[in-house]
Amino acid sequence: MMEKRNQHIHPRVIVFLLLDGSGAINTIKFKYDQYIGDPINLVRIFNHKEADEMVITSKTASKVGIDFKVLGDIAASARFPLSYCGGVSSLEDASRIIQLGYEKVSLNSTYSPQLTTRIAKEFGTSCVSVSIDVKKSLIGGYRRFQHTTEKTQTLNIKEFAIEAESAGAGELIINMVDKDGTYSGYDIDFVRDLTDHIGIPIVICGGARNLVDMKKASDAGCSAFGASSMFVFFGAERGVLPTYPSFDELQQALR
Repeated sequence: MMEKRNQHIHPRVIVFLLLDGSGAINTIKFKYDQYIGDPINLVRIFNHKEADEMVITSKTASKVGIDFKVLGDIAASARFPLSYCGGVSSLEDASRIIQLGYEKVSLNSTYSPQLTTRIAKEFGTSCVSVSIDVKKSLIGGYRRFQHTTEKTQTLNIKEFAIEAESAGAGELIINMVDKDGTYSGYDIDFVRDLTDHIGIPIVICGGARNLVDMKKASDAGCSAFGASSMFVFFGAERGVLPTYPSFDELQQALR
């Protein structure tokens, strides 16, 4: 079964795990932090459930530094591909993370075209992605949200994405802030518009409630789909009960 998973016959279905220090948390619209457990234990659970992939994001690394010890422990426990995002501000940071066993690093608040290009030239474009937190503007349109300042930037998301692709990013991760933890479905209109302008794979995250949402994102042009709440909570009370679709369920839903 693990061999089938690694072939990715279906589009990738990615577990997003947010770290706050050495613990794992979940959020709603990037707020209302809820502790969901020890990340090592969660990784082991998703090993057993044969998850396709996991993106580890640190909420605090851009302010207090990357906790390489925790990242190393996670990498040693995981039996699926890992990506890491948070506080990666140099080629040395990226190199150290990749040496720990992560397949790629993702740049968010630390993004610059120059750093993206350096990492891509050193390790290949498949080892670097750019993550964009996107929030709807009150006056219409979409803006990039900076979680470190909790403010939006008045830049064109399409132009930003095109720049990231040109700089060497092999993948674009779109985090929809207003959808985060809401189970309201992905923002399909935004995704469909963006995929018309970008040639690299796009991963959408924020709002997933079921595999039907992921199928809609696939039809809109996304290459992979991320979720957190969908995979860690059960019921209206948001009780922590990690789950993940079976291989057959994914094949049936995403074919």
